[in-house]
Amino acid sequence: MNMAKPSDGLIVSYTACDEKGSPVQPSYLIHMLCKLFPAVPHRRSADSHSVEEVAAPADRHAVARVCADMLREYAGGRLDPEDKMRLAGLCRIMGSHDDGSTLDAVLNMSCAHYTHTPLSDSIAEGIYGTVMQTSVSRLERFAACAYAHFLSYGLRLRERPEYSFENNDMGDVYHKALEEFSNRVSESGAGWNGLGSEEAAAWADEIMDRLINTYGDTILISNNRNIALSDRLKRIVRRSVDTIRYQVGAGDFIPKFFERGFSESRSFTGEDGAEHTYRLTGKIDRVDICESDENRYLRIVDYKSGNRDFDIAALYHGLMMQLAVYMDAALKITGDTQPAGMLYYHMSDPVVSADADTTDEEAADLVRGELRMKGVVNSDPDIARLMDRTLTAGTGSKVIPLAYKKDNTPQAYSKAYTTDELKLMLEYTEKKMDELSSRIMGGCIEVHPAYMKRSDPPCRWCDYASVCHIASGIPGYERSEYDDDSADIPEAMRRSVKAQKDNNG
Repeated sequence: MNMAKPSDGLIVSYTACDEKGSPVQPSYLIHMLCKLFPAVPHRRSADSHSVEEVAAPADRHAVARVCADMLREYAGGRLDPEDKMRLAGLCRIMGSHDDGSTLDAVLNMSCAHYTHTPLSDSIAEGIYGTVMQTSVSRLERFAACAYAHFLSYGLRLRERPEYSFENNDMGDVYHKALEEFSNRVSESGAGWNGLGSEEAAAWADEIMDRLINTYGDTILISNNRNIALSDRLKRIVRRSVDTIRYQVGAGDFIPKFFERGFSESRSFTGEDGAEHTYRLTGKIDRVDICESDENRYLRIVDYKSGNRDFDIAALYHGLMMQLAVYMDAALKITGDTQPAGMLYYHMSDPVVSADADTTDEEAADLVRGELRMKGVVNSDPDIARLMDRTLTAGTGSKVIPLAYKKDNTPQAYSKAYTTDELKLMLEYTEKKMDELSSRIMGGCIEVHPAYMKRSDPPCRWCDYASVCHIASGIPGYERSEYDDDSADIPEAMRRSVKAQKDNNG
């Protein structure tokens, strides 16, 4: 900005995608400028009516789109006088070329309006089958955008595969490494608590060396960048193994199942009054069980390469059902168990701040605090202490997302619910799955993205943004931005479940 020294104004622009069309993050300078000047408008070029911005590259299609947008604004009485003059000039130019065909096309574009037309029952059945095979990630994708779900799972559109190592590959490597490590621990008979730190690190390195040399046609050793990435992956797996050892040893829960698959058939009555069936399948990363004197308790852990946290409001809208679906499946698999926790473990090797006097053990303790599992746990203090024995009144846990006040009640920021509330979440999730499956099999393919208020709109990273044209400004497209307030969500779930039971008699 100092180098530019603008006298009247400064326009800062940045690209939203690279030369391959893949989305890219804006420079950190953009975020700094937004914080320094929060009142300055921030808009996409597609929303701009500046003729100069799009006419300079002589891109007729871009000019036509802007002209169509301006015509819609003019019809609605929202175009300012200056833009009216620009619009008139553009129309004269386009009318004098190609026998006016370009102007006719623009006029047709300006009258376009999006209207959702669902698939017919026969087409929906032909695509999805009489018994739809689905997963929780697929249902979450539909809840976020029915049209993206249709393109991905209905038409099965895919980007051309490339010889590269992406974020989903990283998660795959992590899961393979931890599955093999966990199986090796089980076969050794020593258990997680009986495994020494040096032995655990040696096993982790051995497993990762084998994966690195065989994964994806040896892509992890194909160039210097990936070789450096391989070292980072090894370090993260080694750190994760050490942290999981600590977390398991901190409580009385014992890992019972790893990568446990499940399959369940569910039926519902559609709007046509007919009975419909779908099959839900999935794989739970880890299932822990605690046998106490009073009961058997269950904890599930899902490994994530991204830093994800549980949001009950997102669960309510069907955008984050994974933990609840997995817990429900695990309870049915184990039988006669009570829910203790549904948790995410973030695969990472965080950097912590420490001074010169910090010991190695203190530094390790800081790292463990950063790698505390996220998600939701049972608020009962006796059950919580089965997951972390150090939990007492007025303290917080380095294992689970729970801290207690001095009166032994959870802190406000804790993700803790009663046993009845946890079971309510599971019951509501089953209802939500039936509802989403009903809409899928009913042929819904509406372009209507949904997202939480504090999260990025799904369109920003969507592979199909160029297909649906929601960013084109055509009327009729809508988005749903859900509020993040979770205070009233349990009661809303309770009413919804009760209404379903009343309807079913």
